[in-house]
Amino acid sequence: MGAMAELVQAGKVRAVGCSNFSVQQMREANHYFPLQAHQLPYSMLNRSAESELLSTCQVDGIGVIVYWALCRGLLTGKHTQDATFGPDDWRHFDPLFQGEVFRHNLGIVESLRPIAEEEGITLGQLAIAWVVHPPGVTTTIVGAKSPEQVEQNAAAGDVLLSPSVLAKIEKVLESGADS
Repeated sequence: MGAMAELVQAGKVRAVGCSNFSVQQMREANHYFPLQAHQLPYSMLNRSAESELLSTCQVDGIGVIVYWALCRGLLTGKHTQDATFGPDDWRHFDPLFQGEVFRHNLGIVESLRPIAEEEGITLGQLAIAWVVHPPGVTTTIVGAKSPEQVEQNAAAGDVLLSPSVLAKIEKVLESGADS
């Protein structure tokens, strides 16, 4: 971080960010130079950032760049219980896609489907809009495998979820939190 501070002072770098830092690591890094952004995993199925990271970033004025908002496609609704993933696919090793956890997550996705339909959006758009709604989350990195997916994902930027829709989503996520 000291070297990064020197690069900023020399005008070679505009801002310094981090990825997957704990709150303690962020605070230590800020002694050298104020962090501008923190990249971290966050989604409907991985809410661990809510415990401390999101609020700390907001208080410290650190922008949050979220990745895995769609949980490797799981939150798009395209997978079924009989989906298989080859050894060259990261999902083959991801606990979210294994056995009972996978079946449980598919149940959550199916419970979210009527909410997306009521809003006239895709499940992916619902997941993306949800992940950027908390204060302090500035953007998300979302993958796509086709031009159509790029267009659908980009359209999520225009989706504003009302408090009642957010409450419906929270109810689904809380009821599924027993896994």
